[in-house]
Amino acid sequence: KDKGVNVAYQLIAEEAATPVVLIVGLDVDGRGSYVSSVHLPRVLEETGVINVIPRSLKELYEAVRGAFDEAFRSHRMVAVHVTEDLAMQGASSLDVDVIGAAPPPTPSPRVEDVREAVRALRLAESVAIVVGKGCLGLERVRHGMPAWPSVLGEGCMGEVWELAEELRRRGVKVELYCTKPASVFPETRGLKPTGANVGGVVRADVVLLLGVSFDMFAVKLDGDYVVSVNVDPLAASMTIADLPIMGDVKEALRMMISELRGGGR
Repeated sequence: KDKGVNVAYQLIAEEAATPVVLIVGLDVDGRGSYVSSVHLPRVLEETGVINVIPRSLKELYEAVRGAFDEAFRSHRMVAVHVTEDLAMQGASSLDVDVIGAAPPPTPSPRVEDVREAVRALRLAESVAIVVGKGCLGLERVRHGMPAWPSVLGEGCMGEVWELAEELRRRGVKVELYCTKPASVFPETRGLKPTGANVGGVVRADVVLLLGVSFDMFAVKLDGDYVVSVNVDPLAASMTIADLPIMGDVKEALRMMISELRGGGR
């Protein structure tokens, strides 16, 4: 935790001029992409560490070999970042050559899955909508890092608010939350943070995880029925959900709103 990070940072700062290779890997927990690909390299660069972020699984071996060559050539520490998305998306789609170069082909959400989600929403007295960074859009979030948000085009925050208002109009108590990785963006300003590390617990009859990878630090929940919408079938949120919906979040939300308006509660 914090003490360990401080000790590690002190060690790195003191040994930055040593030919050493660091393999930086984070748990597959929904926080790896943005932290490891964007924030951490900047911090390490300030200490004089050279950063290498492989863009594909095929590049990984050569990236590590090259890091050792560069470390001994320049007599400096080199960090190779193995991000969550590099591992997960490679497992999800073995045919993808370069992570981040183009989003994977994603099927439209299945109509029967969306209808099942809407049935649960209609029966619920309380609904919690949890927004992950995957709701903020491809270009808005990615910033060149090897990651694919769960919205493959523009963000879907407009649809999130539209769904919340439609449910409230039907007398459902709706609370909106965002994960810690999503909270750094202005689009989520005003949403309650959730996760064990911020003390926010999501409690509702139905918990709707949108573009959330999920772990207990990012999302701590207590719900009778969990629905997860994500482009990655191996995202942890899909494995813990009662109803996993694979596909673009924006398209899924539009389908839910249309289905809700098409029938009574």
